[in-house]
Amino acid sequence: MATQLSSNDLIADRYALALYDLSSESKCVDKVLSDLLIIQEYIIKNKDFKLLIRSPLIASSEKLLIIEKILLKHSANSLTSTFLKVISKNKRFANLSSIISKFVKINSEKRGEVIAD
Repeated sequence: MATQLSSNDLIADRYALALYDLSSESKCVDKVLSDLLIIQEYIIKNKDFKLLIRSPLIASSEKLLIIEKILLKHSANSLTSTFLKVISKNKRFANLSSIISKFVKINSEKRGEVIAD
């Protein structure tokens, strides 16, 4: 089980860091972050959406269509859409929530934000 967690963390780290680097180069970190937080909110607040994202029985292409409709409604950045197509192609939607969380963490670290209790 520990190996499985490490593997999922490694996947999330790689995808999140790659997306952060690309969005930083394109100077659209804030917009990509906003798009990802919209998706994360859907995952957290909608149990059916969360099950859909994690289900191995639903094709990645179907998941992508649903997420694209959500992002279209919110005028998402093209980099976010392209990134989600990569996630779909590589069948990594089960890791999407972890990738988003890691992206948020990387963004906070790069900005020098400190969390206080």
